[in-house]
Amino acid sequence: MGLSGSEVTVKNEENKILAVNSIETLRLEAVVNTLESEPLVSIQELIQVLGRCQRERSVPCARRLFSHLCQWGLDTCDPLGNFLVPMLVEMDCIHEAQKFFDKLDRQNEYSWTCLINAYTKSGQPQHAIELFENVLNDGTVQPTGYTYVAVLKACSELKDVKRGSEIHKVVASTGLLVNDLYVGNAVVDMYAKSGCLAQAQGVFDALPVRDVVTWNVLASGYYQSGQNGEALSCLEQMEVQGISADAISYVSKLKACANSGAIDLGQLAHAEIIMKGLPIKGPLLGSAVVDLYAKCGLLQEAQEVFNALLVKDVIAWTALISGYAEHEQGEEALKCFEQMQALGVNPNAVTFVCSLKACASIGALDKGQKVHAQIDKEGLLKWHVLVGSALVAMYAKCGQLTKAQKVFDKIQVPDIVSWTALIAGYVEQGNNEEAFKRFDQMLKRGIVPDAVVYTCVLKACGGLGAIDRGREMHAFVEKCGLTVKDRLLGNALVDFYAKCGLLLDAQFMFDNLSARNVVTWTALIAGYAQSGHIMMALQTFETMMEEGVKPNLITFVTVINACCHAGLIEKGEEYFKDMTRGYSLVPTVEIYTSMIDLFGRAGHLVKSIGLTEGMPHEVDSTVWHILLGACQKWEDVELGRYTFQHLMQLDPFDHIAFVCMANIYSDAGMHKAAEEIEALRLERQAQKQLREGGEVMMP
Repeated sequence: MGLSGSEVTVKNEENKILAVNSIETLRLEAVVNTLESEPLVSIQELIQVLGRCQRERSVPCARRLFSHLCQWGLDTCDPLGNFLVPMLVEMDCIHEAQKFFDKLDRQNEYSWTCLINAYTKSGQPQHAIELFENVLNDGTVQPTGYTYVAVLKACSELKDVKRGSEIHKVVASTGLLVNDLYVGNAVVDMYAKSGCLAQAQGVFDALPVRDVVTWNVLASGYYQSGQNGEALSCLEQMEVQGISADAISYVSKLKACANSGAIDLGQLAHAEIIMKGLPIKGPLLGSAVVDLYAKCGLLQEAQEVFNALLVKDVIAWTALISGYAEHEQGEEALKCFEQMQALGVNPNAVTFVCSLKACASIGALDKGQKVHAQIDKEGLLKWHVLVGSALVAMYAKCGQLTKAQKVFDKIQVPDIVSWTALIAGYVEQGNNEEAFKRFDQMLKRGIVPDAVVYTCVLKACGGLGAIDRGREMHAFVEKCGLTVKDRLLGNALVDFYAKCGLLLDAQFMFDNLSARNVVTWTALIAGYAQSGHIMMALQTFETMMEEGVKPNLITFVTVINACCHAGLIEKGEEYFKDMTRGYSLVPTVEIYTSMIDLFGRAGHLVKSIGLTEGMPHEVDSTVWHILLGACQKWEDVELGRYTFQHLMQLDPFDHIAFVCMANIYSDAGMHKAAEEIEALRLERQAQKQLREGGEVMMP
């Protein structure tokens, strides 16, 4: 018996349902195989299979289907194409999405906007802007608010203020700026990310309605431009106006606190986050808190917050590594770098920069070269200028200037940071002439020097005593107003004049600086001391302390050395005690050596020996030689023997020690002992020559 018309319809519907169910239950690859062999399928079935490709993130299967769609002539089907473009974008198949979009007769604003967003997210904002302009010029599709938001985001990434301001004018004229908050926020964000804070603030002030996003993008712009106080003030005003801070707001607040060293305010923000129940152990806020403590030098707290994170992503690891590297714990930074990779987290460009900084700080050339190999493998050197600059700095600080130059030459477009790293490297290694050459090359390439470069070049001028060139630099930076803005540069000028012995100029420069720190004072003190004006150096030191500026180790090295050369025993001893008791500073080997020399010259040999035995550092031959010289001067045979024995333990072939000890015996009238020491010296000399495989030279 045949089926009625209604029964046939029901049966057909059942078959369709079965077909749909089979698509959902069969393996995806099997479904694609079936469709390829039976191309006469409905658009609905194709969309369903493509949707499954999207859900299962099966790019190979999707690409096979797209290829057949083109063969079947369905790539120009507008409904299917406008569905496919967003789907392809979601699967990161931007190239295929663009091909489908280009073939559509009637492109729609949704697929257009999706494609613009995709280019920006994939690091191709220039393509996003080109796509926007091409379709707009065709006039086939009119942009919506979402389209403008997408292209403004691309302008933000490129810091393309020219194009961004043109779009700003368009959305202002159409009323979208004030009627669509998403568009208004995007305009504020574009100006803020481009560093045009005055324009961002102007648009912000003109918006009739603002939400937490509006405030966040403005605050973010301020802290990213280094205006941390403005960022914090902005977030404070937001809460005064009754808008509660969200996680993004707290990220901006924590970043501003970290950058400005406002640890108290940062800790308060940390407490608020916990109190509000925001996801403090999540990657976004957690990384920002780690960064706060790490930047402010509270490394134990940073480590504790990091350990508690549920997800330790590359941003959190990088914040921790950066903290250790910046606070002279290079070994710890490199341990974290290795541990991160062992746990399967891949470093990004910033992580590499931080690890290279750690290598440079501890002179870990071998580890630095391993990091370099990783960077080459990732292909980062050519395009990531910051990575290249960090490599240049690492090699330069490790004394490998030839390698530093080779890396620099590979950077596609060296910027001011790259040039500074290279010039600073030459200066640090005492190769001041080469530093000048690189500076001149930089100028010829049209790179405008900044305060940091001038600081390096002034240091080179001081090292060479190049007074004329230094004065030329000074005149230029004064003309640019840089000395007023940059304390580092002001310090470099004081140091330059002081090193060149131009003490009146150094003092004049010092007196006219708007802000002075311990580095400024120390440069002036060192200038007076090096020129033999010891009392003026010590007077300047006393004035510094009266003004409440705390001396550092370099300051104490300078004044104690000055006391040593002038034989000011009591003053030197007073400063040594102040350093250890008053300022809780641990004396360096250089300071101990100066004090031992000071006591030795004055005949206080017992004090010299006492300091030597109390040194927390390993006592090297330099210290023992100073002591032995003092024993000879004051004809102290017993202490001379004691000192000589220590030198023999360090180096049994020490020629200077033998000669000095023989002289001590001779001066004391102990000629037989002197002859025995001389005989022992000759015997040791012969042993050394035999050991080295040479002929024994007889006296």
